[in-house]
Order: sequence, then structure tokens, then C-alpha cells
Amino acid sequence: MENKINSADYLLLLLYLNNQEPIKGSTRLMKMMFIFNKEILSKISKPNEKIIINDFEAYKFGPFSKSLYEQVALFTSLEFIKVDTDKKLEELANLDNFEEDNFEADNFQLNESNLMYIYKIKKNGIEYVENEIIPHLNNEAVVTKLEKFKNKINEISIKNLLFYVYNKYPDYTKKSIIKDEVLKGHEKKTNL
Repeated sequence: MENKINSADYLLLLLYLNNQEPIKGSTRLMKMMFIFNKEILSKISKPNEKIIINDFEAYKFGPFSKSLYEQVALFTSLEFIKVDTDKKLEELANLDNFEEDNFEADNFQLNESNLMYIYKIKKNGIEYVENEIIPHLNNEAVVTKLEKFKNKINEISIKNLLFYVYNKYPDYTKKSIIKDEVLKGHEKKTNL
């Protein structure tokens, strides 16, 4: 039986890469996984491989996936990842730790203090990635591509990341309450 890598595995792998550099902010994590699903996954998958990915839908702050929050909650409970908060806020910080209203009832904690969430991989997660994920990747080039992707996402400002997503994937912004704010004052460029 062949082991398959799914979107949850890729979430752990991205947290593991670049010397376990944390991913700062819920918005950054959400949009990282959205872009990963749309642009990166097909470039690193084996031919004819079907991978279960996160389901994204248009919502108040652009592309949103309830299953991504569920994966974070699961990995936190398994002590694969740790979610910290930081008093440092970045551009559009009021967006960075949103919890979609519709999903509050599902026991997702609302961040009323408006602090930035910081996602870090823990020892159990590192061991899982090294033993159960990395051995099943196509080749070392996949790791290199994913390291570059993570680095680019971690370095770009939230405003520019949102602009990229909103400009390139307008179908996912139809319900957005911040669309005008995100798109104003930017030139039309869609490269990451």
C-alpha cells in the first residue's frame, strides 16, 4: 500500500522547512495554503497522483478553509505544532487573526486581543515529518521548491500577499468585506 501525502502533511512540511521558521499570522498561513493548493501542488505531485487538499471557499476575508483550522487544532492537540501569540502587529493586523463568524460555533477560539498567531512545529511534528513525509516526496527538488515558496510567503507583507491573492483569484473575493481596502493603491501585478 502506497503512502499518500495530503494537505495536512504539507502543512507540517512547510512548518518544518527553512530550519523550522515559524509562520506568523493566521492570514499568512491561510493564504499560504491557498496558494500552495492553487499553484504549487501540481508542480510537485507525481503524475496521476491524487492528493486530498483543503477545501477553500470565498468568505469575508477572501479564500477560507475550515479544514485548515481543523488541521491546526488536531496538530496542536497531538503536540505536533504550537500556536503562540505575539504583541507585534504588522500591516493590516486587524485582519491577521480573524476567525470567520460562521465557524465560531465549532469551538474555534476568537482572538479578541488582536495579537498575531505564530505557528511553530514541535519535536513530535519534526519527527513525523522526517519519518513519514520526507521519505515519500518525489525528490530533493520538491524540498527546494517548497523552501523557496515558504521563504517568499514569509517575507512578503500581508497587504501585498492579500493583493496577490485578491487580484489573481477574484472568484474567492466575492464575499470579502475588505476587498476595496486590499485592492486600492496597487498596480496590477500578480507575481509572487
